[in-house]
Amino acid sequence: MLVSKGLISKERMAELKKLAKDRAADLAQTILLERALSLAQLGEVFREQYQIDWVDLAQTRVDPAAARLIPDPIMREQRLLAFEQTETALRVAMADPRNDNLRDRLQIMTGKTIVPYLADETAIAAAQRRYTIDAPGLAGAPARPQDLEEMAGRETTVRMVDQILESAIRGHATDIHLEPQANHLRVRYRIDGMLHDFLTLPTDAGTPVLSRLKILSNMDITERRRPQDGRMTATIGERVYHFRASTLPTTMGEKLALRILPDASLMMGMQELGLDEAEQVKLDRALARTHGMILVTGPIGSGKTTTLYNMLQTKNRHSTNIVTIEDPVEYQLPGVNQIAVDPKLGLDFASGLRAVLRQDANVLMVGEIRDSETAQAAVRAALTGHLLFSTLHTHDTVGAIYALRHLGIQPYLIASSVVCVIAQRLLRRVCPHCRRLTAPSPPLRAMMKMPAKSKKKVPEAVGCEHCFRTGYQGRVGVFDILLLNDEIKNAIAAGAPESEVRGMAQKLGSVGLLPRGWRKVEEGATTPEEVLRVLCSEEN
Repeated sequence: MLVSKGLISKERMAELKKLAKDRAADLAQTILLERALSLAQLGEVFREQYQIDWVDLAQTRVDPAAARLIPDPIMREQRLLAFEQTETALRVAMADPRNDNLRDRLQIMTGKTIVPYLADETAIAAAQRRYTIDAPGLAGAPARPQDLEEMAGRETTVRMVDQILESAIRGHATDIHLEPQANHLRVRYRIDGMLHDFLTLPTDAGTPVLSRLKILSNMDITERRRPQDGRMTATIGERVYHFRASTLPTTMGEKLALRILPDASLMMGMQELGLDEAEQVKLDRALARTHGMILVTGPIGSGKTTTLYNMLQTKNRHSTNIVTIEDPVEYQLPGVNQIAVDPKLGLDFASGLRAVLRQDANVLMVGEIRDSETAQAAVRAALTGHLLFSTLHTHDTVGAIYALRHLGIQPYLIASSVVCVIAQRLLRRVCPHCRRLTAPSPPLRAMMKMPAKSKKKVPEAVGCEHCFRTGYQGRVGVFDILLLNDEIKNAIAAGAPESEVRGMAQKLGSVGLLPRGWRKVEEGATTPEEVLRVLCSEEN
């Protein structure tokens, strides 16, 4: 466009492109640096081509409060400066204002709509020096606690940590990962089960950030060679959020992970999570029992804990004594007696469960059945008048029954104790703001068992500012529930092979998760690609 307008010759543009490539620099900034065009000339082309305005920071009054909304390390690394704000928008001078991903991250970070402006990066750097705080790093990473504490308490560090936490909450993240690399600290968020790079910090800014988070989590800031665990709280907006922190020494330095602990008061019901009416009827029948074992199966991150807590909430009455044994306690449930396992004190799932049986409990929840000792204690509890909830890491409903056999539980005890098994996975919901409908391909129609002449369309993920450019926002569960009847119980007690019990389960409607995944596609909740990613790899 510059050449066609006669602003730069074809030969000069070729030279500028080569210079930009050799310097690993942005072409627009190379044009400005080489004075091939003025900012006004290039800015007018940007306005016409990209609907992005330009700003001359040397002639513009910068609002210091706006500049402080974006932490200094991010401004320096990304070559930008916020210069003006309204209640809902933030105007940001940028070296590369076409970077949609960066704009999305800034929007999550600040909670404001980002209005990008093209600016000369030399003018940005000069303005940064005037309107930001110098934050010298930890030369040599001193081990003295007073040095680390001093750096962790600086205004720039406090603001940086606050921004990381606030941005994670705004982005609906479940986890925050701070990972040391060769010459920087990488910050990633887990959103809807997927990790996304959010920002990178230079090492001299990253070390104080890690130290502050360790202090807030009541960890030893001088200990970097051993893993540590801790907890912290932070007030963001008008709410108090709870975080579980853990550190891990790596070859590059200390890694820190934060799990954002959900508020049980905001927990959705099972139908909101994706349980359909027929499966809800099965679950209600199981929960109506006063004794027996209800198992939830699936891999890590499949939502098992959320399901357990929803079931506990349905049984949480003044007349009911509920006790849980967890590792760790994820949600704080009013009216429920919650125990956190502590191997250092000899308190594990098995010993905790044996102690709880003497506490006159009606409903028990064991976070996970990991070994034969816990399995035996759980079965004993289910057979002696307790309703017990727990989880197993198995592929499907029938697999949970045979996992108990592998843990040494006799078949007749399994048949007598297990009431219901729930298999589940989480699928990302297609973003309602940018999704579009498209006709499925013939192979996809075959997989979904759609009629060849069907005109039904399926959702496609596109990506926009609302969904971190992923095309997805939030998650929905898919559930397969096996409510054991007398026929299946008799087959299990008789030691029937797994294939036989699986056939009987299918007759009862436990057909696996894949058909239910395709149903979510037909309902418009998710995309075929998401079902293929989460479920089809398992089926194969």
